Amino acid sequence: HCQPDLMPDTHDSWHLAQAMQAAGADKADILYPCQEQGGGRLTDYLIRAGSAVQRLAVYKQASPVQVMQLLDEAVDGVCLSSPSAVRRLLHCLTPDALRLLLQHRPCFFAIGKSTAAAMVKAEIPVDAVAPDPNSASLVDMVTAHFAPSASI
Repeated sequence: HCQPDLMPDTHDSWHLAQAMQAAGADKADILYPCQEQGGGRLTDYLIRAGSAVQRLAVYKQASPVQVMQLLDEAVDGVCLSSPSAVRRLLHCLTPDALRLLLQHRPCFFAIGKSTAAAMVKAEIPVDAVAPDPNSASLVDMVTAHFAPSASI
């Protein structure tokens, strides 16, 4: 039941930092729940702007072993929820494993434009980008792709 006080039109760390600066909220004490290795750019910007930022790791990405176990099964789709998830996938897969994954040609879904850009840079195909860069939009997009007549 949390409602944002501020949400930029483009949902990425750079635009959030710009919106916070415009609203004068970039010089505050900030609790930043994020991925264990994430939040670098936004944290750096806020600290340079004068904020006291307390990062709180609330989740971590899969280990290389967990990712490799996924390749033992056929995969229909791969959802990538951040540029760091793209980097982590590449880190977890050997070049041969990545080639194998791409050979099976699952659909690759991006949560937003910055994730799609990271996928393109990594030479991972982008089959669809969620219309709104949030989890609900990503789930709706994947559901519509695989079960167009289904409703959630």
